[in-house]
Amino acid sequence: MSSTVSLRKINSFIVLILFMFLLSKASLAQENQKSSINLNINYAQFRTENKRANIEIYYSFLRSSLVHINNGDKYVAQYKVDLNIFRKDSLIKNISWQNVDELSSLSEIKVDQSINDLRSLVLPEDNYYIEMKLVDLNNNKYGTEKVELKIRPSKVDELFVSDIQLGLQISKTDIIGRFVKNGYEVIPNPTSSYNTNWPILYFYLEIFNLSTLENNSDSTYTVEANITDSFGLVKKVFSPITKVRQATAVIEINKTFIGAFFSGGYTLNVVVRDNKTNIVKTVSQKFYLSRPVDYLVKDVQQQESLSDVFFVMTEEEIDNEFNYIRYLVTPDEISNYEKLNLETKRKLLKNFWESHKTLENSKYENSRDEYLKRVKYADERYSIGGKKGWRTDRGRILLKYGQPSKTDVFNSEAKKYETWSYDETMGGIQFVFVDISGYGDLRLVHSTSLNEIQDYDWQTKWLK
Repeated sequence: MSSTVSLRKINSFIVLILFMFLLSKASLAQENQKSSINLNINYAQFRTENKRANIEIYYSFLRSSLVHINNGDKYVAQYKVDLNIFRKDSLIKNISWQNVDELSSLSEIKVDQSINDLRSLVLPEDNYYIEMKLVDLNNNKYGTEKVELKIRPSKVDELFVSDIQLGLQISKTDIIGRFVKNGYEVIPNPTSSYNTNWPILYFYLEIFNLSTLENNSDSTYTVEANITDSFGLVKKVFSPITKVRQATAVIEINKTFIGAFFSGGYTLNVVVRDNKTNIVKTVSQKFYLSRPVDYLVKDVQQQESLSDVFFVMTEEEIDNEFNYIRYLVTPDEISNYEKLNLETKRKLLKNFWESHKTLENSKYENSRDEYLKRVKYADERYSIGGKKGWRTDRGRILLKYGQPSKTDVFNSEAKKYETWSYDETMGGIQFVFVDISGYGDLRLVHSTSLNEIQDYDWQTKWLK
């Protein structure tokens, strides 16, 4: 009798646990359904006075993610925005506001149409992170996003260049509006992304503390700019412009067609020189281009025959290239390579690249050219002491997986560390690198990839 009662208790307990599990899954599914607004945020730093900076925070989201309710002759969506500013772990500022989006017809909502907005504020020079939450008040769906905000210090009497504000459109205007400054309407692009529908890169920046005019002469300044790809190779150079200083603070506006670039990440670099003092300041801003046609191209005809390429290479050059691909071959292949003569080594490399026509996160370029660009990039960015960049942990991951979708750099009180995210690889993977020695050679301590080291206790080990 007692065993029957105990069995009933166990069964009841199992049923209770199963019920709680299903309830938690349902709650999670409901929460995920509510959290369905993809929110993008970015910022730019402008004039800084008395160690306080003017900051513009930009945000955007798809118009179609809001629910518009019929309100007589209009369709109305209402949403609330909460903006939190943190310094270290302390909340120092909270701002909330509500907006309304009205339509005459739901047909006004177009595919990929976004709502862009901005918020201005003044903050003391310091490092922060900002967290934004946007809630659709018609159905409680929401989106959240956060980003680091680093304010660059400035001096009253020294040339200072604002951050670069990327735009979807910049036009001269006489009206007054939230996107208007210094006589121009600048529609922000918080995503920093462009595509075939938006193939023109617009940018705006402000220049402060230029030298004062001299007697009987003009004070001038020069602006130069270029665009580099993710490997640091220059893809476009803007014509240098020298202008007469009209005031101690001026603006710089420009645009260029980028629709002919291949899909990928790029950096806009702007250099400003005060020609009286020869002080030079450089600011940069990353952006992305996506062209569907690039993702349809699976194979690009090589410009040169691989046989011709390897035929003119010395054995030392052949051995160096094989060393680069050690991350892609097996230990047995490495062992067998040492026994080969020069001609056989050349054939091995030719066969290797012909059988590896695509690389991870490389959809359009010749795989060998792409890989060697990764080697060059790793050597330029990650070399430390006598150790080549491609031999470091960051170099190895770069060579295997390509450029990450997102890189975050942290300078904690304990150690510097970086996280690399690959959103489209293996369903989304992440790598964590920590400067264990303190000398700049960041080591891989954790990854969510099944093929790499995994240590979910890495923070306790290395950051405490």
